[in-house]
Amino acid sequence: MLLLSAAAMIMLGLTLHSVLDLWLLLVLWGWLLELALIALQSTGYTAGWYAARSLGLLSGLFVLFALLAETSKLYAQTVLQLVAQTQEREHRSMLRDAITASIAHELRQPLSAILLNAHVSRKALSPDEGDSPVPSGEIASILDDIIASSQRANNIIESTRSIFGRESPQIKFPTDMGALLNSTIAMVAVNARANDVLVELAVEGQPRPVAVNRLQMQQALLNLFQNAIEAFSQSSEPLRTLRVRCLPWADHGGDLGVTIRIEDNGPGIPPDHQERIFDVFFSTRAGGTGMGLAIARSVIEETHGGRLDIEPRAPAGTAFVVHLPYGGGAAG
Repeated sequence: MLLLSAAAMIMLGLTLHSVLDLWLLLVLWGWLLELALIALQSTGYTAGWYAARSLGLLSGLFVLFALLAETSKLYAQTVLQLVAQTQEREHRSMLRDAITASIAHELRQPLSAILLNAHVSRKALSPDEGDSPVPSGEIASILDDIIASSQRANNIIESTRSIFGRESPQIKFPTDMGALLNSTIAMVAVNARANDVLVELAVEGQPRPVAVNRLQMQQALLNLFQNAIEAFSQSSEPLRTLRVRCLPWADHGGDLGVTIRIEDNGPGIPPDHQERIFDVFFSTRAGGTGMGLAIARSVIEETHGGRLDIEPRAPAGTAFVVHLPYGGGAAG
């Protein structure tokens, strides 16, 4: 037994591959000492015999507890890996749902314009009895609108892919924010009139151009405007006003960028919703996708280094405040 234990120890010592091999080497050493002490005892249950047995018992318990500890550690690592894999799958699923909902949300406006213009064109080609013929110039204008809306739908898909990191960020160019706001307001004019909302634009203090991705920024502003207009559906205010202000953003005497204030006198946002209003899929309206404000914050803060805040207005209403730094860098 002594020779076998010694041979096993030598083999393990020459080919140590893991911590388990080291523990086995230790327990063999304990058994070797136990056998040696027993062999030295001639007769009876002497102190040496009890010491040898105790040494063997302690070595066995040591290996047992070490194996239990290692098994527990391996089990914990396995559980953590499974949790991480589950979270990664959930993250991918949520990202996929977010991209799908985002594209669906953003394509509503251009697709609705295409459908409306197509119906008008079809009716112009086959007018009802008594209807006056539509001039060819007006038909050409309608077809131009269809082409523009189709191009915008394609641009929205590319822009959304860029927002969610599927494409490299698009180049930013110095842009007159007053002109961009004016063109964006024109896109929501029909929806504003349908909800009896008066939209006003005021450019104050001659703000300088800001380096932005025009398409993405227009998409973000369009979401903010539509959110404010649709909020009036829950308001009993007879004079519905959406006021957009564009002015320089200055701090401690320094010209940092441009501030855009989107102020309405609608029903406002409840305090318990203000912390969640920018969360993906959170909406206070039935049938809402919960993507508009999330996309707006992503474009303004992550893509352009700006800031999007929300402020309650007295006696009622909400103000979305956009801060855009010059150059599109990180806001100070």
